[in-house]
Amino acid sequence: MTWHLNRARVGLQVLGLLGKLLTGPWMKVFYTSGSSGIPHLAGIAMVKQAIETKTDWAESPLQVLQTERDCFGKKITRDDITRSVLLPPVNKELFEEYMLAYCLAVNDVLNCQYKRYFNMELTEELLDQTRSARSHNMDAEEIMGMITAAQDRAPNASMCFVSSKICAQKNQTMRYLENRPDLHCLIKKSIKLGRCHRQRKKLHEDFIFNLPNKNIYDVIPNFCCLFSCCVLGFI
Repeated sequence: MTWHLNRARVGLQVLGLLGKLLTGPWMKVFYTSGSSGIPHLAGIAMVKQAIETKTDWAESPLQVLQTERDCFGKKITRDDITRSVLLPPVNKELFEEYMLAYCLAVNDVLNCQYKRYFNMELTEELLDQTRSARSHNMDAEEIMGMITAAQDRAPNASMCFVSSKICAQKNQTMRYLENRPDLHCLIKKSIKLGRCHRQRKKLHEDFIFNLPNKNIYDVIPNFCCLFSCCVLGFI
């Protein structure tokens, strides 16, 4: 019973160290706002540093208990939880076994996920072109949340309508249009173009709907004519 309890205590201690030395710092480094976040490709060097740090820990797992810095080389905050997970383990052999397995497993995952990045030649031109790319997927998660909320509010709305509305919100389209002196002309032109688009779509829908009632040899020339007119903008 005591042996199983010790295994559980050591396992929880290793998980606590994982949170304080890798998971927490990882979120602080990469999951930040756009103004203070690091560029996408600039984070590769930091990932390499984390892998090297865990490789050193794997060679001597007990040294983790004396560390003053996390996987990214930043000084750790000595709060009550951090001090508790840095205490000597109840079983050093189990701690070394678990910490070694943890370091090797995390390194395997990171090497697998970042393999292409590590083999990539990072030129100054590439770094400059990708400087605005985020190091996280928070923006994509925000958009998916906005789509879900919009569909809940208007379940009968088409995806095109929802997408256009979200694009207008994110790109501040309405603020841009309100500041244009030719706003009235743009509205009239948009109404005209929307009407033309609807007419083309209705013509296409009617054509598809009536296909079962037509001979295939009569349909092909008409369809080609319709397609040509749509491409050339005559319809």
